[in-house]
Amino acid sequence: MQPDEVSRFFKALVDEPNETIRDYLMMSLLTGARRADVLSMRWDQVNFERAEWRIPTTKSGKPHTIPLLGEAVSILKRRHPNGHCDEKPYVFGGPGVRGHLVEPKKGWRRVLDRAELYQLTEWIGEEKGWTQTQIAEARTGSHFRKPLKEARAAIKALGRDPRAARIVDLRIHDLRRTLGSWQAATGASLPTPRARCSSGSRRRRRSTS
Repeated sequence: MQPDEVSRFFKALVDEPNETIRDYLMMSLLTGARRADVLSMRWDQVNFERAEWRIPTTKSGKPHTIPLLGEAVSILKRRHPNGHCDEKPYVFGGPGVRGHLVEPKKGWRRVLDRAELYQLTEWIGEEKGWTQTQIAEARTGSHFRKPLKEARAAIKALGRDPRAARIVDLRIHDLRRTLGSWQAATGASLPTPRARCSSGSRRRRRSTS
């Protein structure tokens, strides 16, 4: 994401009504892990005491341990206070054969469309001198796609190209790069955790097997 896209993307993500989609996308951003690894994240891979997530086998065929930021830990504790569940082992469970979320294309599209709506209404508000209340009202409706359609038409009538409000060429996979870019820009070290298996992790796996 570009710097000017970050704030509206986050607002759109926070406003996503599907909790599983919202938490999955946020976890992807906070961990920088591969999409497939986050989708199949299991409770028995999480060590709350160490604030770590141990992926047994990554794309390279090796185990990998990722330190969990406070925000990531909070998401996990909210999803399951006990930190594990025998009947539903996956953090982001789904109704399919695999038992976990597989390809959240529709949810991803909703977030991007909502981010576009927020940018369009900001522009319309600037042009028309709207208050924040009026801008908020322009974003509401029985479904956000109707106000999005109206906002596109309104900004076009003002002589501006509505396509400029879209976040283009952004994929879920790019959230990994986004985290790295933010850290590099702020001078923070990129996470290079070593793969390891703590005794706490072993105890948790035995207790949840």
